[in-house]
Amino acid sequence: MRFEQSGNSLKVLICASKTCRELAALLSTPVNWEAEHVFCAATALSYLEGEYPALVLIDQAFNGNGFAFCREIRGKRGFAEQPVLMLVDEADNNTIEALRESGASEFYALNYGSPSALGFRIEQMLRCARTRHQQSPQVEEIDTRHIDSLTGLLNRRHFKYQFEQCLKQASDQRIGGAVMLVDVDDFKRVNSSFDYQTGDYILKVLARRLASVIRDSDMIMRDVSHVQSQQILARMGGDEFTLYIDGVSEVSTLLSIANRLLEAISVPLVLDGYEMVMSASIGVAVFYEDGEKVDTLLRKAEQAMYASKSCPGDPITFYNPNMESAARTRLLLESEMRKALECGQFSLHYQPQVNASTGDVTRMEALCRWQHAEFGFIPPDEFIPIAEESGLIAMLGDWVLAQVCRQIRTWLSEGVNCQRVAVNVSALQFFKSDFVEKVANTLKFYGVDGSFIELELTESIIMSDVNENISRLKSLKELGITLAIDDFGTGYSSLSYLKHLPIDTLKIEKSFVSQIAENAPDLAIIEAILALANRLDFDVVAEGVEEPAQLAFLQAKGCDFYQGYLYSRPLPALQAATCFTPHKTRISACPAL
Repeated sequence: MRFEQSGNSLKVLICASKTCRELAALLSTPVNWEAEHVFCAATALSYLEGEYPALVLIDQAFNGNGFAFCREIRGKRGFAEQPVLMLVDEADNNTIEALRESGASEFYALNYGSPSALGFRIEQMLRCARTRHQQSPQVEEIDTRHIDSLTGLLNRRHFKYQFEQCLKQASDQRIGGAVMLVDVDDFKRVNSSFDYQTGDYILKVLARRLASVIRDSDMIMRDVSHVQSQQILARMGGDEFTLYIDGVSEVSTLLSIANRLLEAISVPLVLDGYEMVMSASIGVAVFYEDGEKVDTLLRKAEQAMYASKSCPGDPITFYNPNMESAARTRLLLESEMRKALECGQFSLHYQPQVNASTGDVTRMEALCRWQHAEFGFIPPDEFIPIAEESGLIAMLGDWVLAQVCRQIRTWLSEGVNCQRVAVNVSALQFFKSDFVEKVANTLKFYGVDGSFIELELTESIIMSDVNENISRLKSLKELGITLAIDDFGTGYSSLSYLKHLPIDTLKIEKSFVSQIAENAPDLAIIEAILALANRLDFDVVAEGVEEPAQLAFLQAKGCDFYQGYLYSRPLPALQAATCFTPHKTRISACPAL
């Protein structure tokens, strides 16, 4: 296994119980190296899943027993030869015996010598590591043309070449095979919630885990089908990995392998002290049965993967011919969506947000609807994901805001008691450099005061770069706009940041509300959100209220507003206007269509 470099710098993992400042003073050395300081075993092991440092330094007192932790590293696959330098208090007989048992490469006694002597020891170990790394330059040069620079796996181009060679051999020998496309679920949310460096780190960890499964695959084959097989693993780009397995086409065997891949991916990751569990969707295409060409099999595995994503709870899907029409429909919808934006096929419906105490309606949420001339009504859960993947969501979002401003202007001119309309904002919209300017220009063009608009953003958008986003949110607040966190409780938000955000409203996601009658944990979450909102002086809107018992619970707990089919489904603008409470008057229900 090759160690990681950043330019000409060697990476050194420092597992220490001392402060970083004390260690930095001890480890001053002229060698060009990049240090990563960790102070608990979980963080260190998580780091080692994604990196292979040139050197690991372990303090004797690390994690209560540095020797035991060194043995744990030695037990990790691929780390038997990892250079490890143990820092010990003194070199007595007991310590020497513990060092032997730990498997440390070398040690340094802190009660002997000087910081410069320790620096010299580190320098020598790093020089040896660099020399080993550079011993086979020709092999390294070949590898870099064939491997993915981030993960060390094969890249797309070389995978396809290897795949084609395997298919030729399989065809000659009349043996089967299969290709699996593994796509990490919701990875865009990871990038937007943290940063791209964290996303890259996670991909490296997952790549190493998948490779570990493949290294064990001979055992898998013997366990389930008693055959020998060749496997090729690659990163195809983004958050997609591909595995080809020759000699195996039985569904039970392939399911066993796919499940082991999913198990490896789902092992919790520790990031900044928080535990994150990843998941993935796998599409499978079988050689001969589903095709005989590389591109055909990859395309069909991709179709199966998308089918898996569309069916929560079924992460492994085998290709079947019916998926061809689904894939064509997806491409057709993307094409038709572009035309729909130009031809006015989209419209807005408005769902009332009801004051839970008084029953008054002065607020709405705008929701986009698509009535296609040929295909009829297309549900939002079908076209919104396509809009996000194609980038059309930004154009659609701009159109929605403009139409909402136009409608508010109309309602106000008619004397309707409209005080606020909520509009959903996509990540692609929000992160555009001219987003605030566009919002300001839209308000100005339609002559609508910002106080009539509430922008809803998900937790993941806001938490992606908190300091930068706070600045942008404050700019929106200066326009008079109110801001809401949509689907609160489902993302990665940090409560410590919440009090610093210029937010006005928290929206409780409908999945929590739907379980009010039966799910005690969800009741506790809702109660906690309401208590938190009360302390921070936020409004709370509960989504998806459909039953009287749900409303009664929310009212008893002090929820401010609710929306859902219990009061009204989303309505066209004309019908929605009749739901508003007249000035100084109340209504009890919304007229049915």
